[in-house]
Amino acid sequence: MNELLRLLQDYLTSSISLAECAEWLASVDWDDPELTEDEQDAYGMFELLVTEVAEEMRDEAELRTEVQRFLSERTSPALR
Repeated sequence: MNELLRLLQDYLTSSISLAECAEWLASVDWDDPELTEDEQDAYGMFELLVTEVAEEMRDEAELRTEVQRFLSERTSPALR
């Protein structure tokens, strides 16, 4: 999950592009036995959102709002 949190923080600060997010999310090994159900849910949700934004089915502002909400729920105040 820490990798996803870093990825999303980098996306919000424009350190990485939407395409880079999509590439990383597409590389997730869904068969990894160490991947928790919580991680699978989060990765899947963001993979879908990023794909929909890339395919212009959703506005990028929706993705940014969801990323901000997710990060605020998952990170300590020191990381925000």
